[in-house]
Amino acid sequence: MIRLLLLVLTGFFLVVPIHLCPECGSLLEPRKAKSGGVFWVCPQCGYEVIHPC
Repeated sequence: MIRLLLLVLTGFFLVVPIHLCPECGSLLEPRKAKSGGVFWVCPQCGYEVIHPC
């Protein structure tokens, strides 16, 4: 039962990735770029992660 729960939870986190800031550890917020892509910004320290999709 515990293995099944762990499998479901890890599968959920693989499908819905939670982006954490590598500098301060807070959740990153998605923002749309002018080029149509998506980048993630940390509301605490301003760290940016750019994704091609």
